Amino acid sequence: MNYLTAGASHTNLPTYQQLTYRELWPGIDMVFAGRDGSLKYEFHLAPGADPSDIRLGYAGADGLSVSRDGALLVDTPLGALTDSSPTSYQLIDGKPVPVASRYALEGHSYGFALGHYDRSHALVIDPSLAYSTFLGGTSSEQAFGIAVDPSGSAYVTGFTSSTNFPTTAGAFDTTLGGFGGDAFVTKLSPTGSSLVYSTYLGGSGTDAEGLGVAVDASGSV
Repeated sequence: MNYLTAGASHTNLPTYQQLTYRELWPGIDMVFAGRDGSLKYEFHLAPGADPSDIRLGYAGADGLSVSRDGALLVDTPLGALTDSSPTSYQLIDGKPVPVASRYALEGHSYGFALGHYDRSHALVIDPSLAYSTFLGGTSSEQAFGIAVDPSGSAYVTGFTSSTNFPTTAGAFDTTLGGFGGDAFVTKLSPTGSSLVYSTYLGGSGTDAEGLGVAVDASGSV
C-alpha cells in the first residue's frame, strides 16, 4: 500500500489480515477481517464469558429491526443496511458445533440471544454486513433514493457533479451534460460487487436531483 500526505510519500506499507479489539467486554474480543472482498466482523468469547454483555449500535441510524429471515436491518435516510443473521458455533474436539443464535434488540442497540451451548468451551458469534460500498466520482454526489427488487439488486438515484461518476458501457447517458450537475440512476448487483448499469440523467444545464426511485415487477425503474 502507498499513499501521499503533504510533503511526504509513504510506500510499501504492510497491511493486516485482521484487527482484534481485545476485551471489549469481559472475556469477549471483537475481530474484523477482509474476506472475499467484504468486511467481516465476529465475536470470540472465552469459556465462561457472558454473550449478553455484547451491546452495539449504529450512529446516525433511524432505527433497527429484524427481518423474517433473521437479518438485522439498519434503517438510514437512504434505505436499509443489512447484517446477515448470525451464525454461532463452538469448536469441540476439533469439530464445529452449531449454536442457535439471533439478534436481540433493545431500543436503538442490539446484542445476541443464544440457545443452549457448553459454557466451558469458547464460542464464536459471526454476523456479517451483506455489503457496503462507495458510489461516486471525484466531485460531489448526494444519494436521495434507493429501492431493492426481489433478487436483492439495489437501485440508487441522486445528484452528481462529477465528470467521472461511474457509468456503464451502453447506458443511456455516460457523459455529464450540465455545468451544475445531473441526476443519476445506478443498479448494483445483489452482492454489491458490480454495477449492472449506471447512467447520468439530464440535459445541458443544472438538472433536478433524483429524489426517489421505484422498480416494477419486470425490473424497470
